[in-house]
Amino acid sequence: MLLFVLVSGLMAAVFLGAWIMWGAAWPLLVTFLAVWLAIFLVAGTRAYLRRLPVRLLLATFVSATLTTTVAKLLAIYWQIELALIDTLILSSYVVADTLLLCVLVYMLLDALTALHLRDHKPTLPEPGPTPHVTIHVPIRNEPVSVLDATLRALARLDYPDYDVIVLDNNTTDERLWKPVEALCQELGFTFHHVENLEGYKAGALNLALRLTSPASDLIGIVDADYIVEPDFLRAAAAPFADPAVGFVQTAQGSLNVEQSPVTRDFSVVFEYFYDVTMVARRQRNSIIFAGTMGLIRRSALEEVSGWAEWSITEDAELSLRLLARGYRGVYLHHNYGYGRMPANYLDCRRQWYRWIFGGAQYTLRHFWAILLNPRVGLSLRQRIDYLMGGLLMSLSASGMMFMSFGYLIAGLGLAVAAQVSQSPALLFHNYAVIAEVTIIYHLFLVLHSLLIAHVSSQMSRISLRQALAGILSSFSVIIVLAHAVLNALLVQPAAFHRTPKEDTHYRLRQYLSMIRVEVLLVVVVTAVVLTMLLLVPFQPFLLVYVVLGLWQIGVYSTAVWKSIQSTRGETAHA
Repeated sequence: MLLFVLVSGLMAAVFLGAWIMWGAAWPLLVTFLAVWLAIFLVAGTRAYLRRLPVRLLLATFVSATLTTTVAKLLAIYWQIELALIDTLILSSYVVADTLLLCVLVYMLLDALTALHLRDHKPTLPEPGPTPHVTIHVPIRNEPVSVLDATLRALARLDYPDYDVIVLDNNTTDERLWKPVEALCQELGFTFHHVENLEGYKAGALNLALRLTSPASDLIGIVDADYIVEPDFLRAAAAPFADPAVGFVQTAQGSLNVEQSPVTRDFSVVFEYFYDVTMVARRQRNSIIFAGTMGLIRRSALEEVSGWAEWSITEDAELSLRLLARGYRGVYLHHNYGYGRMPANYLDCRRQWYRWIFGGAQYTLRHFWAILLNPRVGLSLRQRIDYLMGGLLMSLSASGMMFMSFGYLIAGLGLAVAAQVSQSPALLFHNYAVIAEVTIIYHLFLVLHSLLIAHVSSQMSRISLRQALAGILSSFSVIIVLAHAVLNALLVQPAAFHRTPKEDTHYRLRQYLSMIRVEVLLVVVVTAVVLTMLLLVPFQPFLLVYVVLGLWQIGVYSTAVWKSIQSTRGETAHA
Protein backbone atom coordinates (compact mmCIF):
# COMPACT_ATOMS: atom_id res chain seq x y z
CA MET A 1 0.00 0.00 0.00
CA LEU A 2 2.86 2.37 0.83
CA LEU A 3 4.51 1.69 -2.55
CA PHE A 4 1.20 2.20 -4.36
CA VAL A 5 0.67 5.61 -2.76
CA LEU A 6 4.22 6.75 -3.54
CA VAL A 7 4.06 5.61 -7.18
CA SER A 8 0.70 7.32 -7.56
CA GLY A 9 2.26 10.48 -6.18
CA LEU A 10 5.08 10.38 -8.73
CA MET A 11 2.64 9.90 -11.61
CA ALA A 12 0.49 12.75 -10.37
CA ALA A 13 3.57 14.98 -10.14
CA VAL A 14 4.01 15.01 -13.92
CA PHE A 15 0.51 16.39 -14.45
CA LEU A 16 0.73 18.77 -11.51
CA GLY A 17 3.96 20.21 -12.88
CA ALA A 18 2.20 21.22 -16.06
CA TRP A 19 -0.75 22.50 -14.06
CA ILE A 20 1.46 24.69 -11.92
CA MET A 21 3.40 25.93 -14.96
CA TRP A 22 0.21 27.29 -16.53
CA GLY A 23 -0.60 29.34 -13.47
CA ALA A 24 -3.40 27.31 -11.91
CA ALA A 25 -1.72 26.13 -8.73
CA TRP A 26 -4.12 27.64 -6.21
CA PRO A 27 -6.79 24.91 -6.70
CA LEU A 28 -4.13 22.39 -5.69
CA LEU A 29 -3.66 24.23 -2.41
CA VAL A 30 -7.38 24.23 -1.74
CA THR A 31 -7.48 20.49 -2.47
CA PHE A 32 -4.67 19.77 0.00
CA LEU A 33 -6.43 21.89 2.62
CA ALA A 34 -9.74 20.08 2.15
CA VAL A 35 -8.17 16.61 2.27
CA TRP A 36 -6.16 17.24 5.40
CA LEU A 37 -8.97 18.98 7.22
CA ALA A 38 -11.16 15.98 6.41
CA ILE A 39 -8.53 13.62 7.84
CA PHE A 40 -8.24 15.79 10.95
CA LEU A 41 -11.99 15.81 11.51
CA VAL A 42 -12.33 12.08 10.87
CA ALA A 43 -9.41 11.37 13.19
CA GLY A 44 -11.37 13.11 15.91
CA THR A 45 -13.51 9.99 16.13
CA ARG A 46 -11.44 7.80 18.39
CA ALA A 47 -13.13 4.56 17.34
CA TYR A 48 -12.25 5.19 13.69
CA LEU A 49 -8.75 6.33 14.56
CA ARG A 50 -7.94 2.93 16.03
CA ARG A 51 -8.81 1.37 12.68
CA LEU A 52 -6.96 3.99 10.62
CA PRO A 53 -3.72 2.43 9.34
CA VAL A 54 -0.82 4.56 10.50
CA ARG A 55 1.14 3.71 7.37
CA LEU A 56 -1.63 4.94 5.10
CA LEU A 57 -1.79 8.33 6.81
CA LEU A 58 1.98 8.64 6.78
CA ALA A 59 2.17 7.50 3.15
CA THR A 60 -0.39 10.12 2.18
CA PHE A 61 1.72 12.84 3.80
CA VAL A 62 4.92 11.55 2.17
CA SER A 63 3.21 11.22 -1.20
CA ALA A 64 1.88 14.76 -1.02
CA THR A 65 5.36 16.02 -0.15
CA LEU A 66 6.99 14.05 -2.95
CA THR A 67 4.33 15.03 -5.46
CA THR A 68 4.66 18.70 -4.63
CA THR A 69 8.45 18.62 -4.90
CA VAL A 70 8.60 16.81 -8.23
CA ALA A 71 5.82 18.96 -9.64
CA LYS A 72 7.60 22.17 -8.70
CA LEU A 73 10.91 20.96 -10.15
CA LEU A 74 9.20 19.99 -13.40
CA ALA A 75 7.53 23.38 -13.55
CA ILE A 76 10.89 25.07 -13.09
CA TYR A 77 12.73 23.10 -15.75
CA TRP A 78 9.90 23.37 -18.26
CA GLN A 79 10.17 27.15 -18.12
CA ILE A 80 13.08 27.22 -20.53
CA GLU A 81 13.18 31.01 -20.57
CA LEU A 82 14.71 31.00 -17.07
CA ALA A 83 18.45 31.53 -16.84
CA LEU A 84 20.56 28.69 -15.44
CA ILE A 85 21.29 30.54 -12.21
CA ASP A 86 17.58 31.23 -11.70
CA THR A 87 16.79 27.57 -12.28
CA LEU A 88 19.42 26.46 -9.76
CA ILE A 89 18.24 28.94 -7.13
CA LEU A 90 14.60 27.96 -7.50
CA SER A 91 15.43 24.26 -7.52
CA SER A 92 17.49 24.63 -4.34
CA TYR A 93 14.57 26.41 -2.71
CA VAL A 94 12.23 23.56 -3.63
CA VAL A 95 14.64 20.89 -2.34
CA ALA A 96 15.10 22.80 0.93
CA ASP A 97 11.33 22.94 1.27
CA THR A 98 11.18 19.16 0.81
CA LEU A 99 13.76 18.55 3.54
CA LEU A 100 11.78 20.74 5.91
CA LEU A 101 8.60 18.85 5.08
CA CYS A 102 10.44 15.61 5.88
CA VAL A 103 10.96 16.91 9.42
CA LEU A 104 7.20 17.38 9.70
CA VAL A 105 6.71 13.82 8.42
CA TYR A 106 9.10 12.53 11.09
CA MET A 107 7.22 14.36 13.85
CA LEU A 108 3.92 13.07 12.50
CA LEU A 109 5.26 9.51 12.51
CA ASP A 110 6.24 9.84 16.18
CA ALA A 111 2.81 11.21 17.04
CA LEU A 112 0.91 8.48 15.22
CA THR A 113 3.16 5.77 16.65
CA ALA A 114 2.48 6.96 20.20
CA LEU A 115 -1.24 7.19 19.51
CA HIS A 116 -1.24 3.70 18.04
CA LEU A 117 0.44 2.42 21.24
CA ARG A 118 -1.90 4.27 23.57
CA ASP A 119 -3.91 1.16 24.44
CA HIS A 120 -0.83 -1.06 24.57
CA LYS A 121 1.12 0.44 27.45
CA PRO A 122 3.68 -1.99 28.89
CA THR A 123 3.08 -2.93 32.49
CA LEU A 124 5.29 -1.29 35.08
CA PRO A 125 8.15 -3.53 36.24
CA GLU A 126 7.58 -5.76 39.22
CA PRO A 127 9.81 -5.08 42.24
CA GLY A 128 12.91 -7.24 41.98
CA PRO A 129 16.46 -7.10 43.28
CA THR A 130 17.40 -3.96 45.16
CA PRO A 131 20.95 -2.99 44.13
CA HIS A 132 22.58 -0.18 46.05
CA VAL A 133 21.68 3.23 44.60
CA THR A 134 23.46 6.52 45.17
CA ILE A 135 21.37 9.56 44.29
CA HIS A 136 23.27 12.64 43.14
CA VAL A 137 21.65 16.03 43.70
CA PRO A 138 23.74 18.78 42.05
CA ILE A 139 22.82 22.26 43.29
CA ARG A 140 23.95 25.82 42.71
CA ASN A 141 22.43 28.97 44.22
CA GLU A 142 19.22 27.10 45.03
CA PRO A 143 16.59 28.48 47.44
CA VAL A 144 16.65 26.66 50.77
CA SER A 145 12.87 26.30 50.80
CA VAL A 146 12.92 24.44 47.47
CA LEU A 147 15.75 22.12 48.54
CA ASP A 148 14.07 21.39 51.86
CA ALA A 149 11.07 19.87 50.08
CA THR A 150 13.29 17.96 47.63
CA LEU A 151 15.58 16.40 50.24
CA ARG A 152 12.79 15.48 52.63
CA ALA A 153 11.01 13.70 49.78
CA LEU A 154 14.21 11.75 49.08
CA ALA A 155 14.37 10.76 52.74
CA ARG A 156 10.90 9.19 52.41
CA LEU A 157 11.86 6.83 49.55
CA ASP A 158 10.59 3.29 50.04
CA TYR A 159 13.84 1.51 49.21
CA PRO A 160 16.13 -0.49 51.50
CA ASP A 161 19.58 0.35 50.14
CA TYR A 162 20.36 3.87 49.00
CA ASP A 163 22.27 6.99 49.96
CA VAL A 164 22.19 10.60 48.80
CA ILE A 165 25.07 12.91 47.85
CA VAL A 166 24.25 16.61 47.65
CA LEU A 167 26.98 18.49 45.78
CA ASP A 168 26.87 22.27 45.94
CA ASN A 169 29.08 23.81 43.29
CA ASN A 170 30.12 27.44 42.95
CA THR A 171 27.58 28.91 45.39
CA THR A 172 29.42 31.84 46.97
CA ASP A 173 26.69 32.93 49.39
CA GLU A 174 27.00 30.91 52.61
CA ARG A 175 23.45 31.87 53.55
CA LEU A 176 22.30 29.57 50.76
CA TRP A 177 24.46 26.48 51.22
CA LYS A 178 25.07 26.41 54.99
CA PRO A 179 21.40 25.64 55.82
CA VAL A 180 21.46 22.88 53.21
CA GLU A 181 24.53 21.37 54.86
CA ALA A 182 22.70 21.35 58.19
CA LEU A 183 19.62 19.77 56.60
CA CYS A 184 21.76 17.01 55.06
CA GLN A 185 23.26 16.25 58.46
CA GLU A 186 19.75 15.99 59.89
CA LEU A 187 18.61 13.59 57.17
CA GLY A 188 21.79 11.50 57.09
CA PHE A 189 22.81 12.62 53.60
CA THR A 190 26.34 13.42 52.42
CA PHE A 191 27.00 17.08 51.60
CA HIS A 192 29.93 18.59 49.70
CA HIS A 193 30.53 22.24 48.89
CA VAL A 194 33.10 23.08 46.21
CA GLU A 195 34.09 26.32 44.51
CA ASN A 196 35.69 27.09 41.16
CA LEU A 197 34.40 23.83 39.71
CA GLU A 198 34.40 23.73 35.91
CA GLY A 199 32.36 21.68 33.49
CA TYR A 200 28.84 22.96 34.17
CA LYS A 201 26.43 20.43 35.68
CA ALA A 202 28.47 17.59 34.14
CA GLY A 203 31.52 18.67 36.13
CA ALA A 204 29.53 18.49 39.36
CA LEU A 205 28.15 15.05 38.46
CA ASN A 206 31.63 13.72 37.63
CA LEU A 207 32.91 14.91 40.99
CA ALA A 208 29.92 13.32 42.73
CA LEU A 209 30.70 10.07 40.91
CA ARG A 210 34.28 10.13 42.23
CA LEU A 211 32.92 10.69 45.74
CA THR A 212 30.49 7.78 45.47
CA SER A 213 31.07 4.61 47.46
CA PRO A 214 32.46 1.64 45.48
CA ALA A 215 29.48 -0.36 46.76
CA SER A 216 27.02 1.62 44.63
CA ASP A 217 25.65 -0.23 41.60
CA LEU A 218 23.30 2.44 40.25
CA ILE A 219 23.53 6.23 40.06
CA GLY A 220 20.35 8.26 40.36
CA ILE A 221 20.02 11.89 39.29
CA VAL A 222 17.44 14.19 40.87
CA ASP A 223 17.37 17.93 40.22
CA ALA A 224 17.13 20.38 43.08
CA ASP A 225 13.44 21.20 42.59
CA TYR A 226 11.98 17.70 42.13
CA ILE A 227 9.63 16.04 44.59
CA VAL A 228 10.00 12.29 44.11
CA GLU A 229 7.35 9.69 44.84
CA PRO A 230 8.22 7.07 47.51
CA ASP A 231 8.16 4.19 44.99
CA PHE A 232 10.53 5.86 42.50
CA LEU A 233 13.60 3.73 43.25
CA ARG A 234 11.76 0.42 43.47
CA ALA A 235 10.23 0.95 40.03
CA ALA A 236 13.30 2.44 38.34
CA ALA A 237 15.77 -0.12 39.72
CA ALA A 238 13.76 -3.19 38.65
CA PRO A 239 14.70 -3.13 34.90
CA PHE A 240 18.41 -3.35 35.78
CA ALA A 241 17.95 -7.06 36.41
CA ASP A 242 18.63 -7.21 32.66
CA PRO A 243 22.40 -6.62 32.27
CA ALA A 244 21.81 -4.99 28.87
CA VAL A 245 19.97 -2.05 30.47
CA GLY A 246 22.25 0.95 30.75
CA PHE A 247 19.82 3.59 31.98
CA VAL A 248 16.19 4.04 33.00
CA GLN A 249 14.24 7.25 32.51
CA THR A 250 10.87 7.90 34.11
CA ALA A 251 8.21 10.38 33.10
CA GLN A 252 7.80 13.53 35.16
CA GLY A 253 5.24 16.21 35.80
CA SER A 254 5.18 19.88 36.80
CA LEU A 255 4.36 21.28 40.22
CA ASN A 256 3.41 24.74 38.99
CA VAL A 257 1.33 24.11 35.87
CA GLU A 258 -1.33 26.62 36.92
CA GLN A 259 1.06 29.29 38.20
CA SER A 260 0.87 31.44 35.06
CA PRO A 261 -0.32 31.36 31.44
CA VAL A 262 3.28 30.62 30.45
CA THR A 263 3.54 27.52 32.65
CA ARG A 264 0.06 26.37 31.65
CA ASP A 265 0.73 26.58 27.91
CA PHE A 266 4.32 25.36 27.88
CA SER A 267 3.42 22.42 30.12
CA VAL A 268 1.57 21.05 27.08
CA VAL A 269 4.85 20.92 25.14
CA PHE A 270 6.65 19.48 28.18
CA GLU A 271 4.06 16.72 28.54
CA TYR A 272 4.10 16.05 24.80
CA PHE A 273 7.74 15.03 25.07
CA TYR A 274 7.03 12.44 27.77
CA ASP A 275 3.61 11.32 26.53
CA VAL A 276 4.37 11.14 22.80
CA THR A 277 8.02 11.49 21.81
CA MET A 278 9.48 9.21 24.48
CA VAL A 279 6.69 6.66 24.03
CA ALA A 280 7.42 6.45 20.30
CA ARG A 281 11.20 6.35 20.70
CA ARG A 282 10.90 3.63 23.34
CA GLN A 283 9.82 1.27 20.57
CA ARG A 284 13.10 1.92 18.74
CA ASN A 285 15.41 1.87 21.79
CA SER A 286 16.35 5.48 21.16
CA ILE A 287 15.07 7.32 24.23
CA ILE A 288 17.21 9.96 25.89
CA PHE A 289 18.21 10.34 29.51
CA ALA A 290 16.50 13.54 30.62
CA GLY A 291 18.92 14.58 33.37
CA THR A 292 16.61 13.98 36.32
CA MET A 293 14.26 11.30 37.62
CA GLY A 294 16.35 8.48 36.18
CA LEU A 295 18.96 5.85 37.04
CA ILE A 296 22.20 4.87 35.28
CA ARG A 297 24.21 1.68 35.65
CA ARG A 298 27.42 2.82 37.30
CA SER A 299 29.68 0.42 35.41
CA ALA A 300 28.21 1.66 32.10
CA LEU A 301 28.70 5.29 33.13
CA GLU A 302 32.35 4.64 33.97
CA GLU A 303 32.79 2.59 30.79
CA VAL A 304 31.98 5.67 28.67
CA SER A 305 34.23 7.90 30.84
CA GLY A 306 31.46 9.66 32.72
CA TRP A 307 29.68 12.88 31.85
CA ALA A 308 30.84 15.13 28.98
CA GLU A 309 31.90 18.41 30.58
CA TRP A 310 31.95 20.22 27.23
CA SER A 311 28.20 19.68 26.75
CA ILE A 312 25.43 21.81 28.22
CA THR A 313 22.94 18.97 27.67
CA GLU A 314 25.12 16.31 29.21
CA ASP A 315 22.16 14.03 29.87
CA ALA A 316 21.07 13.46 26.26
CA GLU A 317 24.71 13.32 25.12
CA LEU A 318 25.43 10.55 27.63
CA SER A 319 22.48 8.46 26.51
CA LEU A 320 23.74 8.58 22.91
CA ARG A 321 27.14 7.22 23.98
CA LEU A 322 25.54 4.50 26.12
CA LEU A 323 23.34 3.35 23.25
CA ALA A 324 26.36 3.38 20.94
CA ARG A 325 28.07 0.95 23.34
CA GLY A 326 25.17 -1.44 22.92
CA TYR A 327 23.28 -0.68 26.12
CA ARG A 328 19.51 -0.41 26.20
CA GLY A 329 17.47 2.47 27.58
CA VAL A 330 14.19 1.83 29.39
CA TYR A 331 11.41 4.40 29.62
CA LEU A 332 8.75 4.13 32.34
CA HIS A 333 5.71 6.11 31.24
CA HIS A 334 4.59 7.00 34.75
CA ASN A 335 5.21 10.17 36.75
CA TYR A 336 7.47 9.36 39.70
CA GLY A 337 8.42 12.97 40.35
CA TYR A 338 7.36 16.57 39.82
CA GLY A 339 9.52 19.64 39.23
CA ARG A 340 9.08 23.33 38.59
CA MET A 341 8.83 24.97 35.18
CA PRO A 342 10.10 28.51 34.52
CA ALA A 343 7.24 30.77 35.56
CA ASN A 344 7.98 33.56 33.09
CA TYR A 345 8.53 33.74 29.37
CA LEU A 346 12.08 35.10 29.46
CA ASP A 347 13.44 32.22 31.57
CA CYS A 348 11.47 29.81 29.43
CA ARG A 349 13.20 31.08 26.28
CA ARG A 350 16.60 30.70 27.94
CA GLN A 351 15.79 27.10 28.91
CA TRP A 352 14.73 26.28 25.36
CA TYR A 353 17.91 27.86 24.00
CA ARG A 354 20.02 25.62 26.24
CA TRP A 355 18.11 22.50 25.21
CA ILE A 356 18.31 23.21 21.49
CA PHE A 357 21.90 24.46 21.49
CA GLY A 358 23.00 21.45 23.51
CA GLY A 359 21.18 19.02 21.23
CA ALA A 360 22.73 20.51 18.12
CA GLN A 361 26.10 20.72 19.86
CA TYR A 362 26.42 17.03 20.73
CA THR A 363 24.89 15.94 17.40
CA LEU A 364 27.53 17.88 15.47
CA ARG A 365 30.27 16.67 17.83
CA HIS A 366 29.33 13.01 17.28
CA PHE A 367 28.11 13.35 13.71
CA TRP A 368 30.87 11.33 12.05
CA ALA A 369 32.17 9.32 14.99
CA ILE A 370 28.83 7.89 16.10
CA LEU A 371 25.88 8.82 13.93
CA LEU A 372 27.50 7.92 10.59
CA ASN A 373 30.07 5.36 11.73
CA PRO A 374 28.89 1.90 10.58
CA ARG A 375 31.09 0.19 13.20
CA VAL A 376 29.20 1.81 16.08
CA GLY A 377 26.41 -0.30 17.54
CA LEU A 378 23.51 1.97 16.62
CA SER A 379 20.61 0.89 14.46
CA LEU A 380 19.41 3.02 11.56
CA ARG A 381 16.34 4.05 13.55
CA GLN A 382 18.47 5.13 16.50
CA ARG A 383 20.69 7.21 14.24
CA ILE A 384 17.69 8.89 12.61
CA ASP A 385 16.06 9.62 15.98
CA TYR A 386 19.16 11.24 17.42
CA LEU A 387 19.90 13.14 14.23
CA MET A 388 16.34 14.44 14.08
CA GLY A 389 16.07 15.13 17.79
CA GLY A 390 19.46 16.78 18.08
CA LEU A 391 19.64 18.85 14.92
CA LEU A 392 16.88 18.64 12.35
CA MET A 393 14.07 19.50 14.76
CA SER A 394 15.74 22.83 15.45
CA LEU A 395 16.48 23.24 11.76
CA SER A 396 12.74 23.07 11.16
CA ALA A 397 12.41 26.27 13.16
CA SER A 398 15.17 27.77 11.05
CA GLY A 399 13.23 26.52 8.06
CA MET A 400 10.21 28.55 9.02
CA MET A 401 12.38 31.66 9.07
CA PHE A 402 13.86 30.56 5.74
CA MET A 403 10.35 30.33 4.31
CA SER A 404 9.51 33.71 5.80
CA PHE A 405 12.38 35.29 3.91
CA GLY A 406 11.16 33.51 0.78
CA TYR A 407 7.74 34.99 1.41
CA LEU A 408 9.19 38.48 1.71
CA ILE A 409 11.31 38.11 -1.44
CA ALA A 410 8.43 36.76 -3.52
CA GLY A 411 5.98 39.31 -2.14
CA LEU A 412 8.21 42.26 -2.92
CA GLY A 413 9.02 40.72 -6.31
CA LEU A 414 5.34 40.47 -7.15
CA ALA A 415 4.79 44.08 -6.13
CA VAL A 416 7.74 45.37 -8.15
CA ALA A 417 6.86 43.26 -11.20
CA ALA A 418 3.32 44.59 -11.10
CA GLN A 419 4.69 48.09 -11.64
CA VAL A 420 6.99 47.25 -14.54
CA SER A 421 4.92 44.66 -16.41
CA GLN A 422 1.37 44.69 -17.72
CA SER A 423 1.29 40.93 -18.25
CA PRO A 424 -0.36 38.97 -15.39
CA ALA A 425 1.02 35.72 -16.87
CA LEU A 426 4.58 37.04 -16.82
CA LEU A 427 3.99 38.38 -13.32
CA PHE A 428 2.90 34.92 -12.15
CA HIS A 429 5.66 32.94 -13.89
CA ASN A 430 8.52 35.08 -12.63
CA TYR A 431 7.73 34.76 -8.92
CA ALA A 432 5.13 32.02 -8.54
CA VAL A 433 7.55 29.18 -7.79
CA ILE A 434 8.96 30.72 -4.61
CA ALA A 435 5.53 31.98 -3.60
CA GLU A 436 3.81 28.62 -4.13
CA VAL A 437 6.51 26.60 -2.37
CA THR A 438 6.27 28.97 0.58
CA ILE A 439 2.50 28.61 0.64
CA ILE A 440 2.65 24.82 0.46
CA TYR A 441 5.16 24.61 3.32
CA HIS A 442 3.08 26.78 5.62
CA LEU A 443 -0.10 24.99 4.62
CA PHE A 444 1.44 21.67 5.58
CA LEU A 445 2.70 23.24 8.81
CA VAL A 446 -0.81 24.37 9.76
CA LEU A 447 -2.34 20.99 9.01
CA HIS A 448 0.52 19.20 10.74
CA SER A 449 0.01 21.39 13.83
CA LEU A 450 -3.68 20.46 13.93
CA LEU A 451 -2.83 16.77 13.86
CA ILE A 452 -0.13 17.17 16.52
CA ALA A 453 -2.58 19.08 18.73
CA HIS A 454 -5.11 16.28 18.33
CA VAL A 455 -2.56 13.63 19.32
CA SER A 456 -1.42 15.76 22.25
CA SER A 457 -4.98 16.11 23.53
CA GLN A 458 -5.49 12.34 23.30
CA MET A 459 -2.20 11.27 24.87
CA SER A 460 -2.00 13.90 27.63
CA ARG A 461 -5.75 13.81 28.31
CA ILE A 462 -6.29 17.52 27.84
CA SER A 463 -8.77 19.47 25.76
CA LEU A 464 -8.06 20.25 22.12
CA ARG A 465 -8.14 23.93 23.03
CA GLN A 466 -5.36 23.43 25.60
CA ALA A 467 -3.33 21.45 23.08
CA LEU A 468 -3.67 24.17 20.44
CA ALA A 469 -2.62 26.80 22.99
CA GLY A 470 0.49 24.75 23.68
CA ILE A 471 1.30 24.45 19.97
CA LEU A 472 0.91 28.20 19.50
CA SER A 473 3.19 28.78 22.50
CA SER A 474 5.86 26.65 20.88
CA PHE A 475 5.73 28.99 17.87
CA SER A 476 6.81 31.81 20.18
CA VAL A 477 10.28 30.26 20.58
CA ILE A 478 10.94 29.69 16.87
CA ILE A 479 13.53 32.48 16.77
CA VAL A 480 15.20 31.02 19.87
CA LEU A 481 15.50 27.63 18.20
CA ALA A 482 16.88 29.12 15.00
CA HIS A 483 19.39 31.24 16.94
CA ALA A 484 20.52 28.25 19.00
CA VAL A 485 21.14 25.94 16.07
CA LEU A 486 22.89 28.73 14.12
CA ASN A 487 25.29 29.32 17.02
CA ALA A 488 25.91 25.58 17.32
CA LEU A 489 26.67 25.35 13.59
CA LEU A 490 29.09 28.27 13.95
CA VAL A 491 30.69 26.51 16.94
CA GLN A 492 29.93 29.40 19.25
CA PRO A 493 30.58 28.74 22.97
CA ALA A 494 27.55 28.71 25.24
CA ALA A 495 27.27 29.37 28.94
CA PHE A 496 25.22 27.05 31.12
CA HIS A 497 22.21 29.08 32.26
CA ARG A 498 20.80 27.68 35.48
CA THR A 499 17.01 27.41 35.33
CA PRO A 500 15.66 29.53 38.22
CA LYS A 501 13.80 27.52 40.86
CA GLU A 502 12.41 30.68 42.44
CA ASP A 503 10.04 33.26 40.96
CA THR A 504 11.95 35.92 39.04
CA HIS A 505 10.56 39.18 37.70
CA TYR A 506 11.58 41.20 34.65
CA ARG A 507 10.59 44.54 33.22
CA LEU A 508 8.75 44.94 29.93
CA ARG A 509 11.81 46.46 28.24
CA GLN A 510 13.77 43.29 29.05
CA TYR A 511 11.13 41.24 27.24
CA LEU A 512 11.07 43.64 24.29
CA SER A 513 14.84 43.41 24.00
CA MET A 514 14.58 39.60 23.98
CA ILE A 515 11.91 39.51 21.23
CA ARG A 516 13.20 42.32 19.01
CA VAL A 517 13.63 39.97 16.03
CA GLU A 518 10.02 38.80 16.26
CA VAL A 519 8.80 42.40 16.48
CA LEU A 520 10.86 43.32 13.41
CA LEU A 521 9.43 40.38 11.44
CA VAL A 522 5.87 41.34 12.37
CA VAL A 523 6.46 44.88 11.10
CA VAL A 524 8.18 43.78 7.87
CA VAL A 525 5.64 41.08 6.97
CA THR A 526 2.79 43.52 7.64
CA ALA A 527 4.42 46.04 5.31
CA VAL A 528 4.80 43.42 2.56
CA VAL A 529 1.16 42.33 2.86
CA LEU A 530 -0.05 45.93 2.59
CA THR A 531 2.28 46.57 -0.36
CA MET A 532 0.92 43.58 -2.27
CA LEU A 533 -2.69 44.56 -1.60
CA LEU A 534 -2.00 48.04 -2.95
CA LEU A 535 0.21 47.22 -5.96
CA VAL A 536 -0.55 43.69 -7.21
CA PRO A 537 -3.64 43.08 -9.39
CA PHE A 538 -6.15 40.84 -7.65
CA GLN A 539 -6.25 37.11 -8.44
CA PRO A 540 -7.11 34.06 -6.28
CA PHE A 541 -3.43 33.26 -5.86
CA LEU A 542 -2.86 36.68 -4.27
CA LEU A 543 -5.65 36.08 -1.74
CA VAL A 544 -3.98 32.87 -0.54
CA TYR A 545 -0.66 34.67 -0.31
CA VAL A 546 -2.13 37.47 1.80
CA VAL A 547 -3.71 34.94 4.15
CA LEU A 548 -0.30 33.31 4.50
CA GLY A 549 1.15 36.68 5.44
CA LEU A 550 -1.47 37.11 8.14
CA TRP A 551 -0.61 33.62 9.42
CA GLN A 552 3.08 34.57 9.71
CA ILE A 553 2.19 37.78 11.50
CA GLY A 554 0.19 35.71 13.96
CA VAL A 555 3.03 33.22 14.48
CA TYR A 556 5.64 35.86 15.30
CA SER A 557 3.14 37.82 17.38
CA THR A 558 2.91 34.90 19.81
CA ALA A 559 6.25 36.01 21.28
CA VAL A 560 4.80 39.48 21.89
CA TRP A 561 1.68 37.98 23.46
CA LYS A 562 3.68 35.72 25.78
CA SER A 563 5.78 38.68 26.89
CA ILE A 564 2.65 40.68 27.70
CA GLN A 565 1.21 37.72 29.60
CA SER A 566 4.37 37.44 31.68
CA THR A 567 4.52 41.13 32.54
CA ARG A 568 0.83 41.14 33.48
CA GLY A 569 1.31 38.12 35.70
CA GLU A 570 4.33 39.66 37.41
CA THR A 571 2.47 42.94 37.94
CA ALA A 572 -0.45 41.08 39.50
CA HIS A 573 1.94 39.05 41.65
CA ALA A 574 3.66 42.20 42.85
